Amino acid sequence: MACNESGLKKALQLVDEAKSKIQEAEKIFATERVGRPTIDNGIAIAYHEHGKLLDKLCSRKAQESYSNAKKWGYIDVVNQQIYSPLLGDMDSSNRRSVIHLAALAAIPSLSTAIRQDIPGWGTILPVSNGLAEVPPTKTYGIANHQDIYLQNSLNVEVVINKLRRQRLMDKGEEPYVMPRARRNLNTEETFDLTLDVQEFLKSDKKVFLLLGDSGAGKSTFSRALETKLWTAYQEDTNKSIPIFIHLPSIANPEQGLIAKQLRKFDFTEEQIMDLKSQRRIILICDGYDECQQTTNLYKSNELNQPGGWVVQMVISCGTEYIGMDYKDQFQPIDQNNCRVSNLFQEAVVVPFNKDQIQDYIDQYVSMSKSTTTNWSTDDYKKAFEDIPNLLELVMNPFLLKLAME
Repeated sequence: MACNESGLKKALQLVDEAKSKIQEAEKIFATERVGRPTIDNGIAIAYHEHGKLLDKLCSRKAQESYSNAKKWGYIDVVNQQIYSPLLGDMDSSNRRSVIHLAALAAIPSLSTAIRQDIPGWGTILPVSNGLAEVPPTKTYGIANHQDIYLQNSLNVEVVINKLRRQRLMDKGEEPYVMPRARRNLNTEETFDLTLDVQEFLKSDKKVFLLLGDSGAGKSTFSRALETKLWTAYQEDTNKSIPIFIHLPSIANPEQGLIAKQLRKFDFTEEQIMDLKSQRRIILICDGYDECQQTTNLYKSNELNQPGGWVVQMVISCGTEYIGMDYKDQFQPIDQNNCRVSNLFQEAVVVPFNKDQIQDYIDQYVSMSKSTTTNWSTDDYKKAFEDIPNLLELVMNPFLLKLAME
């Protein structure tokens, strides 16, 4: 087979880069030979594919890769494409899932070369659908990269839906009244907070800051928002994934915030990387003031930066915690490290009015009929009116809940 020298040189360089990635994975697992087929087969298949590509590139280095494949237990699979060894049993060690990326390193590297239109590449290796084409009579050790990507996406979707079911089961049953808010600390006109956040999520804005006094219902609203988004979620890669994070529960949220929360949900490193590169996140961060933060988490986590998470953030903070320049702690930052005010929105939760209090009482009595109370809605209403200053106090949702219980 005649080889174009220019194309060969570049192709071999890319294959060598792919090999270095495989060797990095090999170093990680060489001292951890725990007999897991997923790990051994992953490295073995990667080396075997590396050797086949070198063969097609007229390189004498192929035998070395074939030998390495055998060392890791490579077994030929004749006349079929098989990639299940790379994708099975990924639910144990997060660190070990690195192998699944390393094992595929040879294929994406060469695909990149094809996309870059390397001179002479077509004479070295036939191309079909943007990937190196191997005659169907050959033995395969790995599947079409597009098939692997699809399978990875499906596997991640299974984990996402498991998380969805878990979060919806954990929400519990308690009265919920739609809160109202005002645009900022200096305005009085109120609006429906739920509708306002829905409009935010349809926009190109990136950060929604939810302010409010202690007990005003910021956390309750944040959890209700997550529930609403999960309820509406469909198995669609264009659908954003809601992730609720109680910030005090995360160590050092200034870095790796989303990945840390996903690990708590039992996502593997590979699944996290797939989400990061392919999916959009609605990040609901609750309790900024509770963890005594002063850092701009949007900036420190490099959200919506090249190679970073694609995110819309809803973050809550108590009004008693903020200072004069509080927006600096929340406004989005662009690639030039400049604040972008038009991507920022805020709202301040306001106390319940009498109609909202009545709505809460009605829900509470309806839910409690068979359990904890014999009081009617009128009994509660009369008690609130008869006890001095109590009606004013229970305009705070948290105090209302305490008074009802």
